[in-house]
Amino acid sequence: MRDNYLAITLKVLSVIFFVLMDVLIKKLSSEFDTFHIVFFRCFFGLFPVLVMVVITKASLKTSKINLHLLRAVIACLAMFSFFKAFGILPLADVSSISFASIMIITILAIFILDEKVGIRRWIAIFFGFIGVLIIFRPGTSLFSYFSLLPLLGAVALSFAVIIMKKLVSYDSPPTCSFYLHVLIALIYFPFVIFNWQQPSLNLWLMLIGMGFCGGIAQILLTNAYRLSTVNLLQPFDYTAIIWAITFGVIFFNDYPDRYVIIGSIVIVISTYSSIGQGVVLVSQSDPYAGFGKIQARGNLTIEQIDELSESVEDIVFNTKGIKINISLFIDTYSLKIINSLLDLKKITNGKVEEITE
Repeated sequence: MRDNYLAITLKVLSVIFFVLMDVLIKKLSSEFDTFHIVFFRCFFGLFPVLVMVVITKASLKTSKINLHLLRAVIACLAMFSFFKAFGILPLADVSSISFASIMIITILAIFILDEKVGIRRWIAIFFGFIGVLIIFRPGTSLFSYFSLLPLLGAVALSFAVIIMKKLVSYDSPPTCSFYLHVLIALIYFPFVIFNWQQPSLNLWLMLIGMGFCGGIAQILLTNAYRLSTVNLLQPFDYTAIIWAITFGVIFFNDYPDRYVIIGSIVIVISTYSSIGQGVVLVSQSDPYAGFGKIQARGNLTIEQIDELSESVEDIVFNTKGIKINISLFIDTYSLKIINSLLDLKKITNGKVEEITE
């Protein structure tokens, strides 16, 4: 149970660091073009990633360099769109619209990953789209074409996430993060070197701080998901809107209007409704591993999730003939575990009704 509370703390801290990074991006936007900001974000963000690579002894060898490059190219578009938007729009507006990526990822997963989506998630996607329209206000004098920048970023981010879901079947998260930072920095390097803008000492500190905030946030996020489940931690992503509004008021005197607040609430409710589907026990981290999922009705407390997970883990760990390999970031179980789980019916006193592959 303490692991869950620690995971939540790390998750919230990661969100705060990401929003602090956004604050620095917005401040730097008045001094540098977007190419410089993206380059330095990835260049200085690489150092915390290298620390994680060393600590976890992650291998930098990969057989999927083409996928890494494709992800980096798409991420370049996503980062450019978001960073450009931060220089023009209030933090809260960009943060709210960025959550559209959760809905877009769901739609892309249907066609690319062949995932099944039920009626509840389609309804959630519909209302999430309504929330985005409320913020955009198309057809009114309040509509701004600049609002399309974070939406473009959300679409590009969604494609990058889908590619990442495939990549983690072959490479560890630190390895994926390493290649992402290196490749994006290399892609943007020519734009920076041929249009170099010399930073002052104060601006250098801000650029370093921006990169380190992003890198530290990624480390906190990775360790949070190592300690707990996606379904428990995912809702805390929405605290970003709270921090974005707070920091926007403090640093930029940006007060969100009622449309942004209402639209944000609609998006949060719709995306939360689409992801609360149970407790993930086994993650698919390589092409030869199976995938197990515990479906639980209703909203569970941290204590209930912890109790349920421990009950199932006891059964798995005490089953003879099962070989278990647990990595630092993603729990990887051999196919034998899945076959054993599929044979179990109504375990833990009926709390788990079915286990699907």
